[in-house]
Formats: sequence, C-alpha cells, structure tokens
Amino acid sequence: SSKQAITEEFTRDYYFNPYSVKSSYVDAYYEAAHLGESPKSLYASVKCNYTKCNITKTLEKIDNSIYILGGEAEQDIDLIIKEYTKCNPAIESSTIPNTKHLPQIENPEEVSSTVQMFFN
Repeated sequence: SSKQAITEEFTRDYYFNPYSVKSSYVDAYYEAAHLGESPKSLYASVKCNYTKCNITKTLEKIDNSIYILGGEAEQDIDLIIKEYTKCNPAIESSTIPNTKHLPQIENPEEVSSTVQMFFN
C-alpha cells in the first residue's frame, strides 16, 4: 500500500535503527502531514521556494546563543554544522550517538541531558 511504502521510506531515512521505530510514532507523523488546519502548508512552502530561503545574512547578524543538536548518523551532519558555523562562529553544536534525523525520539534521555548541560 501507499502508506506502507511511505512508512518504510520514513523509517529508513529518518531513524538510525528503523527496526526500533514505534508504529505509533510513524502514524503520528503520517497523520500530522495529512490532517490538521493546514496539511498543505509544506507543499505550498516548497512550491513557493520558502524552503530555499537563504538565511546566511540573518545568521551572521544574530548575537544571541545558537545551539545545533543533530543525530550523529544523519547524512552530512558534520558538513551541515560546519556551514552554519561558517556563518556565525559563535554557534555551538553536539551530536547524539546512534541517532539520525530525529534524535529527540530515538534517544530522548541523551537529548535532554545534552540540552540541560548547555543551559546550566
């Protein structure tokens, strides 16, 4: 089915270990993409090129703390972080081991610990 194909692609692309994904999480993402007040917002943003806005100049001007938290197994995460820090050298970052695109779901304890360390 179409939903099964989407589920397989979602878990493969966004999770470090696709076999550990709770089906309730996938269902919640699927429903959020298709229900709610404006399910076509992402499509409209992509179609109108809002997702391709260049934020470089804005990042260069920001004077408050910026902290990037990423999944260690996310494709090109080190390059992505490097690109951000080229815009603003004050940006700090951490990666969460054994996670991909959704570290807050795959390892919430480590994310919480990392965030608490940054804010304390």
